Amino acid sequence: MVKSCNNPIQVRYKTEIEEILGRSHYYSGINKYRRWDDGAIKLLFLFLIDRKDAVRLLSTNRGDIKLKLWSEASDMLLSSGHHYSPQECMIKWKNIKKNYKDDMDKSRNNPIQVRYKTEVEKILVRK
Repeated sequence: MVKSCNNPIQVRYKTEIEEILGRSHYYSGINKYRRWDDGAIKLLFLFLIDRKDAVRLLSTNRGDIKLKLWSEASDMLLSSGHHYSPQECMIKWKNIKKNYKDDMDKSRNNPIQVRYKTEVEKILVRK
């Protein structure tokens, strides 16, 4: 659990470290890989489904949208007790999307179970 900082100097340094390295590094130690648990992934999907229009704009290389979206995702996860930085959220979505596309390509003639298919399609498919 994260200890709260009441000392203004500690708060300032904590904030600077978070800005430079991202929240996850401050909370979990630098360069420590952490697996995503199912609860955090489900929350990330709910967040992205709710903001699917912004997610679809990510491919247009709009930096302001990217920064805001992933910062909001990180904040939402943090408020639920999951400590992932905006960069980690972005990388997780990128990997899920890549795995989805790879699995869909592999399954053209053979039906296979594609992980997170329903959730990814709710975000990416226009209806």
